[in-house]
Parts: sequence; structure tokens; C-alpha cells
Amino acid sequence: MTGAARPSARLNSLVTAGGMLLQQALGFIGGVFVAKLLGPADYGEVSVLRSILTIIIVVTPLGLDLALFRILPRFDDAPHEQALHFRRFRILVFASGIVMTLLGSMLVGPLLASHVYDYTGFKTNFSLTLLAIPFASDVLLMVAWFRVQGNIIPILGITYYFQPIVRTVLNVLAVYLGYGVIGVVIGTTFAYLAGFLLAVPYYAWTQREREPHGRASEAPDWKVSWQHFREAPSMALNLFAYSIMRTADLAIVGAIAATHAVGEYAVVSNIAQLVPVAATSLMQTLGPAIARHHSKGDNAAVARDINNTIRWATILGGFIFGGIAGFGEHLDVIFGPAYKPDPAITVLIPLGYLISAALSPTSYALTMCGRSKTDLAILMLSSAVLVGTCIPFTMAYGTVGAAISVIIAFTLINLLRLIAANRLLGVRLGSWADIIPPTLAFATAAALNHLITSKDTNLSRLLLACTLYAVLYGLIVISLPACRKLRWKLKSKVA
Repeated sequence: MTGAARPSARLNSLVTAGGMLLQQALGFIGGVFVAKLLGPADYGEVSVLRSILTIIIVVTPLGLDLALFRILPRFDDAPHEQALHFRRFRILVFASGIVMTLLGSMLVGPLLASHVYDYTGFKTNFSLTLLAIPFASDVLLMVAWFRVQGNIIPILGITYYFQPIVRTVLNVLAVYLGYGVIGVVIGTTFAYLAGFLLAVPYYAWTQREREPHGRASEAPDWKVSWQHFREAPSMALNLFAYSIMRTADLAIVGAIAATHAVGEYAVVSNIAQLVPVAATSLMQTLGPAIARHHSKGDNAAVARDINNTIRWATILGGFIFGGIAGFGEHLDVIFGPAYKPDPAITVLIPLGYLISAALSPTSYALTMCGRSKTDLAILMLSSAVLVGTCIPFTMAYGTVGAAISVIIAFTLINLLRLIAANRLLGVRLGSWADIIPPTLAFATAAALNHLITSKDTNLSRLLLACTLYAVLYGLIVISLPACRKLRWKLKSKVA
């Protein structure tokens, strides 16, 4: 594809951000129905299976889903050779996915079912879950391929839009028709397969368009592909450590806590993952911008962009945090009377994700400024701290202990990143003023919760309180100094 035919970076970013928002919205809406119909125990099993699948899918691409961004551009002037190496990488990854599926089904699943997870039919559900691995891993590589080519909109339409819709519809239908956990597992696996069955012919079609005159007459030896592949596995460590930070606590809770408590913890954890959605959307173009500023030696511009992202992450993420923390004790109104999570975790878990949302932009200050190894070391250390604290804390204090370990690990990783980035750039990232929006959000939601919903809680009262919360927080945000420039732009447009 020629450069002129490529969609703009802004359009790519908008499609990516829209897909991420859609996934979160579908995950929340579908999660409400699935959790309500399954009950805490079965929903806990579903969440544990998804957490394990997430961790495995990070490993099976062997780091190529990141390494391709470095490897493929080397062959921009040799498209036939570029495509050949990519096909070979796909073979390696698909084979690793099959091996992982077989080993997991025959060895890991029976061990987990016998010694770790006390769920009926866990071994069968685990095996069915693993069937998605080869398909999901191959699609991840194709996404990386199209990102390098500069035309990601069609493949994102498959992975960020079509696939989540299929998964949500099938999961809701499965539990509505009474198929329970196994129905959700099969629906999830089928959604990955459906995405794969769309992505493969689309990739093949683009290759025919890209190589109208056939393949190169002399193909490079497999040794050449292998030499390039050797760069990839180390990159998988970063993704693996990141997935541990995001999902390991739920897998650990599932192994230690009571089954009903696992479902309650999973509900809060899944809702709390809405907190960083806005920040993640804001960071779609942050990495390239920082890389450009750093190449020019403009550290002040790096600091300005990161601080602006942190500021808006706390404003937008603070709104979601305040709503969950302030009204979290009423989750039973939405998910059903069986869900009564400890009020502490409805504050601690979203607080952990708020810390991550606010300070995660500092990661770009390291990775885009030549300190990716420092960021990886911090990430590995923090993931080890999460696992090392979550197990004993959960054994001693149940789900509250797990939530405390999340706070400790998320605070550690982001403070270390902040300190390292400030020293590297010689600037000041972050401000104490960034704490104000989420603090006001939580105070506003807690006050409304006490005034409106504390005595007689029902859905109408909860919706009223949430609506008033949104209005009041909007008025608070408009008055903040960070919004002065936005207000000025709006006034100038009106004028």
C-alpha cells in the first residue's frame, strides 16, 4: 500500500480509541447480564479462566507482536522478502499456540483442577478455553503486520469491533439459554475463531493486491528468519509482566478465596478496568509524539505532553473512580442480591487502576527515550511484588488482602517510573494538583450516596444519585484551571 493510500494517523487513533471504548462498554453491559444470570461462583470461574487465557495469549506470540514493528520495516524495500519472513513467523506462532493448547489441556488443566481451583468441570472448561490460543495469537500477528503497513482500520474492525460483539452476544445468549459456564467458554472461543476466519482471508486478499507479480524467485534461508526472530522473545517479557499486573490477582483470588467471593471480586475488578479507558485513549498518539520530541532534544515538550496527559487522565479517570468507590456498595442493585462485595475492595481496586491510569504515561518517558530496559526492570519487579504479596495477603485477609496487594504493586511501579523519568529528563512530571479531581469526585459521590441511596436503595434512586454526581462533577471540572484553555476555545468558537 502506498503512503498516499494510508489512512491518517489521527483516523487510525480514533478508530483504535473507539474500538477500545466499545470493548469496555460491551464488556460492562454483557458482564452485567452474565454475572447476574450465572451468580458469583460461576462468574468467578469464568473470570479466572479469562485471566489465565489473557496471560497465555501474551506469551504464545513469542514477542513477535512487538518485534515485528522493528523487524518488518527493514524489508520495506523488499516486500516479497518481508511477506515471506512474516509467513514464517506466523507458522512459528501458530505452532507454539497448538503446543501450548495441548500441554495445557493434557498437563496443566488436570493439575489445576486437582490442586488449585475447586470448580466442577474446570478441566473441561479450561481445555475449551485454550482452544482459542492459536487463533488469537495468529490474529495478534496480523494486527502487528497491518500496523506496520499503515492500514489498520479493516483489521481493527475485525478485532476491536466484530469480535467483541460476537463474544458478547454469544455469552449473553449462552447464559440466558441456561448453558452456564461452558456456554460462555464456548462462546468466547468461537468469537476468537470467528475473528481468525475473517482476518485470514482479508490478509490473503491484501497480499494478492500487494504482490500482483508473484513471489520472489529466490527465497532467503530459514536461518535469516531465525536470526530476526531471536530479537522477539525478550520483548514478550514486557507484555507478560504487564499481563501479570492486570490479571494475576484474580487468578490468585480464584485459587484461595471462597467461590462466591471470587465472583464478587471479579465484578469489582472488571468494573474498575473502566477507570483507565480514557487515559488509554489519550495515549494513542503519545508515544510517537514523545519519540519526536526526544529526537530533537526537547525535554520540555516531552514533559508538557506527559503532564497534560496525566492531568486529563486524573480528571476523566477520577470520574469513573469516584462513581465506583462512592456507589460501589450498591452493586447488588445492578448485578443481583447475591453480589455483596466487601466495601473496602470497591474503593481499593479502582484506586489502584486510577494510580495506573494517571501515572502510566511516564512509561513512555522511559521507553521512547532509550530506557526501555529500565521500564522492563520496574515492570518485572512490580509484577513479582504483586504475586509475592497477593498470595499471603489473600490467605490472611481474603479479597481485601488481594486489593491491598494491587494498590501496593500499582503504586510501586508508577512511583518508580515517575522517579526514573524525572531523573532521566531533568524535568518535573506530575503535580500534587492532579490529586484534586479524583478526591473531589469521591467526596461528591460519597455524599450523594449518603443522602440519596443509603437508606432505601433501589435502581431509580441509584440512577438519580449517579446522574446528580455526573452533573456536579462536570461543574467542578469546568471550574478547574486545567479547563481554562478548553473554555477559551469553546467561547472563541461560539463567538
